[in-house]
Amino acid sequence: MKVLFLLALLAAPPANAAPSFDCAKASSGAERAICASSEASALDGEVAAAYRLALSRLEDDAHAVVRLKVDQKAFVAYRDKFIDNENLV
Repeated sequence: MKVLFLLALLAAPPANAAPSFDCAKASSGAERAICASSEASALDGEVAAAYRLALSRLEDDAHAVVRLKVDQKAFVAYRDKFIDNENLV
């Protein structure tokens, strides 16, 4: 029983989990969906933190920074298209 409780605590997003953007200014369906879910908000914040870390580690390689930014834009476009899919349950 203690193990299940600990696993549940580890799996739960932190109480202060927040997305990488201001939910009051959420303009797309994907942003509103992220704001509506504490789990999605926490994951969005983690992805944003990883992106910032990657940018800081690549700052000496301008070409790598450009490639990372292109990849991030592609990821966000895919995420938004996936979340906005009306067939998604």
